[in-house]
This record gives sequence, C-alpha cells and structure tokens, in this order.
Amino acid sequence: MQIQMLLWIQQFQSSVLDSFFIAVTLLGEELFYVAILGFVYWCIDKQAARRLVLILGLSTVTNSALKEIVNAPRPIGVEGIRSLRTETAQGASFPSGHTQTATAFFVGLSVALKRPMMWVLSAVVILLVGLSRLYLGVHWPVDVLGAIVVGLIVVAIGSKLDAYANYERTLLPHLILLIIVVLSLFFFQTTSYLKSAGVLIGFLVGYFLEEAFVQFDVRATAAVQFFKYVLGMAATLGVHLGLAYLLPEEGLWLTIQYTLTIAFIMAGVPKLFLILGWSRRRIF
Repeated sequence: MQIQMLLWIQQFQSSVLDSFFIAVTLLGEELFYVAILGFVYWCIDKQAARRLVLILGLSTVTNSALKEIVNAPRPIGVEGIRSLRTETAQGASFPSGHTQTATAFFVGLSVALKRPMMWVLSAVVILLVGLSRLYLGVHWPVDVLGAIVVGLIVVAIGSKLDAYANYERTLLPHLILLIIVVLSLFFFQTTSYLKSAGVLIGFLVGYFLEEAFVQFDVRATAAVQFFKYVLGMAATLGVHLGLAYLLPEEGLWLTIQYTLTIAFIMAGVPKLFLILGWSRRRIF
C-alpha cells in the first residue's frame, strides 16, 4: 500500500514540482535552523532560543536513536520509485528526520508565540516538508506520520523540562539530561547519532558556560544587531570548518566536533560580543 501511495504522489512529477519540493525540504535541514536560531539567540530572545534549541536537540537525538533501533529500509532503489536529492537521505528510514525536525521547531515556536496564524503556518510547513520527503522518494508515508507523532511528544517533553528548570531556577534537569546523553554513546554508534548527541551535549555545555561566565544581554541597536549576526555566523562557520579539518570525521570525534561548535554558538560568540562592547552583561 505504501508503494502505491508513493507512486500516486510521484505521478504528478514535473521539473517545477521537483524544484519546489527540493526547496521545501531545506526547511528540515540544519543550516536553516542554525541561521534562524542564531539570530534569535544572539539578537532577539535568548530564553526562547534556548527552549527551541533544547527541543531540537532532543528531537535529533530521539530521531537518530529510533532510526538505529528500527533500522527500516528506505524506498530508494525500489522499482518504479524515483528518488531525488538522496544525499539528504542518510541512515535508516523511520522516522523522517526532516519531518520530525520541522515538527519540533514549528510546533515549539507556535507554543512560544501563542498566535493562531502561527499554528496554521506551522501545520502547512510540516505537511509540505513531509510531502516533500514522499515526493522526492526518500521516505515511506509511515516514516512521515511517525515523525510528526514523535516530534509532538518531544515538544511536550522539552517544553515541560525547560519550564520546570526556569520555574525552579535550577540546571539540574539539564545536568541529568547531559549525563544520559553521554552514557547513550555506549549504545548508539551511527554517524547520525554521534552528530545528534554532539548537538545536544554542545547545547547543554554551552548553556552552563554562558550562565556561569558570560550572561550576555541581547539588547542593542539595529546596526549593532546586524554586525552581531554577521560576526556570529562567520565565526561559527569558521569554527565548524576548522574543527572538521582538524578532527577525524569518524566515531566520537564527530560528537566532539559538534559539541564544540554548538557550545561556541551558545557561549563563545556571546563572549566575543562582550569583548567588542556589542553586548552588555545581563542586568538582574
């Protein structure tokens, strides 16, 4: 039945739809979220960005673990199914990483903004990203449906965890989560999981470092915000590429690479802002 569903969707294929769905699927990829959340974290609302990064970190780790546990084959190579942009289809099939990431981010954003139109926009984006994975022939329908369900569960857990930590003014939940993720590296060894674990560990480490030693205030003039964002993105790209050049692209080195990159975004870049006088320390 799933093959028939993919074949039915792909019967409408055209060069225009190819280009459209290739563009849509980018909304489920990491570069989009680094660009958006970097701006929000450095320039708009640090706490809201932290909550969203926590949710996305939990989502990527959960997704990678489920892929490794279920180990379901993709539709790539199945007779009659055309698969495009297969370089974005890494690892096993269930659940769809792009769809789950989009679900986690846009539902998390909708929960934070509490705007009806944001919920409508989020639903449209999530459905389009999920449909793009089917149209491109890199996922089964069950992968997309499962990703939406898991994404919603992750948003609920991440939001509760963040709310509890803020209400109780404690980092204990984050510390417990950090220990769990580090220990999980003994059980999950796929490239996808090693990177995902690095993202979540990097967020947690960066969170601790920023709270203890940086404590920057996001407020600044529009001109300064522009320069903050440009410097932040350029510095992040430089650090990430530098680490990729210096460290082996395998095993726990991948986790270390992503941990250092995300920790730099969370604490290193804001420290640069303080040094340059583009941000002040937070006023209590």
